[in-house]
Amino acid sequence: MGGDALGDVAVTEAVFIEHSRAFLVDMIGIDGAQIEPDVNLVAAGLVDSLKLLEYFDFVEQMRGEQIPAAAVSFELLSTIRGAYRLLSA
Repeated sequence: MGGDALGDVAVTEAVFIEHSRAFLVDMIGIDGAQIEPDVNLVAAGLVDSLKLLEYFDFVEQMRGEQIPAAAVSFELLSTIRGAYRLLSA
């Protein structure tokens, strides 16, 4: 994995969830406690397809490099916990 948004420190799932919640709160303006790691962000109406692309950009920034297109799926990206798995894709 390349250098991530936290320098060369490995991003744990807990840290990723915390940073994702903060990003999503800034993007959509709701209480972060409402965003559970396994909730489908699109199905819950929290994000639309354009906001999901913004979230994907955030995930790539956390990873520190581009994510191979073959590794990306809507199912993974639509939940915080799924998006975490993209960090090691």
